[in-house]
Amino acid sequence: MPTLMTLNAEWTVYLVDDDDDDALFFEMAVKQTHSNCIVRRCANGENFMFELHKNRQVATSLVFLDLTMPSLSGIEILRQVRAVPFSSNLPVVILSGSQSPSAIGQAYKAGVTGYLSKPAFHGDWTFVLDRAIHFAKKISIQS
Repeated sequence: MPTLMTLNAEWTVYLVDDDDDDALFFEMAVKQTHSNCIVRRCANGENFMFELHKNRQVATSLVFLDLTMPSLSGIEILRQVRAVPFSSNLPVVILSGSQSPSAIGQAYKAGVTGYLSKPAFHGDWTFVLDRAIHFAKKISIQS
């Protein structure tokens, strides 16, 4: 059973996003609020799935997926993650500019942990990611 040690352990936060600017804001915000987190960016779903299978360290990991990317969409990547037995409970958050009810519904139907709007300002990135990481760590420990 996970303990408080898992909550305070060094976590790996994956960002799967093809936008360099968003990735920069994301990494700065995570490092500012959760300096013990390792940020790993994958520019596409194929690279992320390779990393996931290579590392298999899901007990102290969480994933943020962009919804709209070339090749595989965030929903398609999410479905692949949920189909892999060792990552079926991995916390996955869609981080998107779209607030389409259809996209949000598809994400939850595919098993997303949460769905967030991409913030417009750096300070907002910090707030949103801080709360999302705290939430993901807590639900990961409860599973």
